Amino acid sequence: MICLDTSPVIWGVQSTANQSQTELISRMGAYLRYLKEERIPIMVPTPVVSEYLVPFNEEEKSTQIGLIERLFIVPSFDLAAAAIAAELTGNKALLKDLQDQGANRQKLRIDAQIVAIAIVQNAEKIISHDPHLKSIAQEKITVDEIPIIEEQGLLFSQE
Repeated sequence: MICLDTSPVIWGVQSTANQSQTELISRMGAYLRYLKEERIPIMVPTPVVSEYLVPFNEEEKSTQIGLIERLFIVPSFDLAAAAIAAELTGNKALLKDLQDQGANRQKLRIDAQIVAIAIVQNAEKIISHDPHLKSIAQEKITVDEIPIIEEQGLLFSQE
């Protein structure tokens, strides 16, 4: 099972990105197609869903929740994950270093929840472009950027 962080969900589901990240939309689309073809389950933890839903109005949130539920496994932050998140955020020196690099405390807590849920759910890895998430994971789970998937083009032009 693959776990997705918030930005890859936005790129893959909404097909939106800021101008410097537009190539990540097609990269994420190719990766999602690959995962589907290989029948590799994809999870989106509830803290990711929470971050993802922020810009939507109430009606849009309902539509987006339905879409997320259809496309992904959506595990919650439970007691086992809470214990792991507490361990991850217990490293005060790491948290101070990340805050000195510009990460805010709330974001680091959410990142710890995402990592903890992925660990509890036995995810193979987390897909994220967030360097703070990788640091919070403390090598307890692999955190990779979206891989580049080469897709087969059409062999013949369609006329």
